Amino acid sequence: MIRFRARLALFAMMAIFLATASNALFMQDRARLFDPNGLPSTSVSVTQFPHDKASPIAPAVSGGGIQQVSLPAAKGPRMHVALYRELGQRGYSEQLRQGDNGLRLAVLAYQFDNAMPLTGEPTNELLKRVLFDPNHGPHGAFADRAELNAKLVIETQKALLGLGFFRGTFSGRLDVWTANAIKDFERHRGLPVTGRLTDQTLLELIAFSGQPMLPAAG
Repeated sequence: MIRFRARLALFAMMAIFLATASNALFMQDRARLFDPNGLPSTSVSVTQFPHDKASPIAPAVSGGGIQQVSLPAAKGPRMHVALYRELGQRGYSEQLRQGDNGLRLAVLAYQFDNAMPLTGEPTNELLKRVLFDPNHGPHGAFADRAELNAKLVIETQKALLGLGFFRGTFSGRLDVWTANAIKDFERHRGLPVTGRLTDQTLLELIAFSGQPMLPAAG
């Protein structure tokens, strides 16, 4: 009987020791994950994934699932790199892959999809807005969406008229006169000749005219 009680006491002491050690380890890890204010720490990640610094990854929806799309390495000021990353995560990887103007094209597409004045300029204010915007960009070609926006088409017609490329009326439709004016402008600026409101053509038109455009909401 005495031996049984001694063994029971020994097991109880071992259990208390193991519980104390486990709690100490847990509290140590928790201290690393939270700052003194009780907020999650940005210096430690609970789950670490392999990361390729030369090829940022952005999710793309295809066939009902999410695929990983490789993007060129982001360069420039920290604000530009952050905006590049956030827009890539929100479905604007198609624009970001278009060379040196990729970020500006993505900014332009985001501004259009959110009925903002179209400038194509990355700014701190835009980054703040994107950071708190959980929505993803619409699917499909930018030109298809832009040409359905009558207000944007009218502003394009006015800009082309002011530059001497347009001779028609402000119809709000991409009619033959508007398409031909866009083609003339694209030839003049050395752009691919499409006759459509592509993001590249619209960005060049805004930069060349020096005037932002405001699309209609929705």
